[in-house]
Amino acid sequence: MRSRVLRPLTWFGLMKMARRGDEVQADWMRPTLFRKTALFDAVVGFKIEVSVRTGAVH
Repeated sequence: MRSRVLRPLTWFGLMKMARRGDEVQADWMRPTLFRKTALFDAVVGFKIEVSVRTGAVH
């Protein structure tokens, strides 16, 4: 998921990547933190319609 979804979003400026933990450790040993940027909210949006049913639903 990281290489196919999250990392490309960082290339476009939609996500920000940071490493956590001790700086002395190698990068592959430190956990990676991904956060969305303000641009993410401006570009990505979902429109969801929920239909409300009346009566019993089985």
